[in-house]
Amino acid sequence: VDEYVQNTYIDLAADRTTLQIDLTPGVLVAPEVVALIDADGDGEISEAEGEAYAEDAVLRDVSLAVDGEPQPLTLVDSSFPTPLDMGAGMGTIRLWVAPEAPVGSPGAHSLSYRNDHEPVDNSKYLVNAFRASDEVEISNQDRDELQHAIQVDYTTTSDAPATSGEAVDASTDAAGSGVSERGQLLADYLYETTLSPWLLVAGLGLSALLGGLHALTPGHGKTL
Repeated sequence: VDEYVQNTYIDLAADRTTLQIDLTPGVLVAPEVVALIDADGDGEISEAEGEAYAEDAVLRDVSLAVDGEPQPLTLVDSSFPTPLDMGAGMGTIRLWVAPEAPVGSPGAHSLSYRNDHEPVDNSKYLVNAFRASDEVEISNQDRDELQHAIQVDYTTTSDAPATSGEAVDASTDAAGSGVSERGQLLADYLYETTLSPWLLVAGLGLSALLGGLHALTPGHGKTL
């Protein structure tokens, strides 16, 4: 009721890490939070006011580092409830943020995150890291007592890219299918719909020869 609950969910991926920050003001602190966001006091939160609060207030107070290198964060998307919902304690502000440039490479890494956003006197924090794909393995999560900060140790892997079809020549295709180049040529020749005249003559001659030899075998002559 009297707390500003701030939950951060860190989605670890092999090439890019994203964060979802959920901010939920209780009934007693919601008027103060709404006043900070609704700059013109018209009782509505415009898109510009929401982005200004996210970028100038929240992102200014959070930090991310990977392997000791600071990673500036940018706002990817946001969702703001109505002041009426927040006033009833049922509205959650959701911010999706990510580093300005993709980070990560195969191997072991360490990520550090900290949230120092305290617009009201009674803020409570929660932070967790998750893996966004099977290419990530989390080995350790170490939070401070108030969960303002977390350090995550993780390892990423990457599969080798598949060979491009343009880089495979005809001989490779034949080898991959288990048919040799000569065998393929023979099969093409046998399945031709038009045969040469010389092949027809040779076939007829061979048939006549085999027929004559067959007639000379025992049992095929006439008994007198």
